[in-house]
Amino acid sequence: MSQKLMSARQASELLGVSKAYMCRLFSQGVIPAEKVDTDWVVERKNVQLFLDDKSGTPVYYRCTDGWNKDDYYFLYRWIDKMVNDRKGRFDEELACIDPEKLSDVAGALLKAEGAHARFDNLRSLENHPPLTPPVVISTYPCPGAFPSFEEMGLIL
Repeated sequence: MSQKLMSARQASELLGVSKAYMCRLFSQGVIPAEKVDTDWVVERKNVQLFLDDKSGTPVYYRCTDGWNKDDYYFLYRWIDKMVNDRKGRFDEELACIDPEKLSDVAGALLKAEGAHARFDNLRSLENHPPLTPPVVISTYPCPGAFPSFEEMGLIL
């Protein structure tokens, strides 16, 4: 396995959690990973982003200078999971987000997801300008498929 890729066991050792918990994070989309046959494979940087998030600055507050589409995809998955969680497990966190601290990309993603309409603290995102130049988030972008995202300069 390349140095950029890790097995679920290696990732669980890095985070200090059980392999079963690690696989749950992968299957729930909390950490982007791919299933190859019966094993999970994850990019080291995705595990590191999760580790950083758990020990420091939330991913939506981080500076996105120098990020690539994979990094943006991780941010998108994280925000999408928070906003669209049907059990409301992230509502308290969303209600505490300070829009002034958000990166431009995170603000655009939260607006595109409609979080500004559900959470009073995010109402100011209604005036968030579209990103210029647009940010490509997906490996295989589908222009026209996600109009609310494209209005914000986000290409999924």
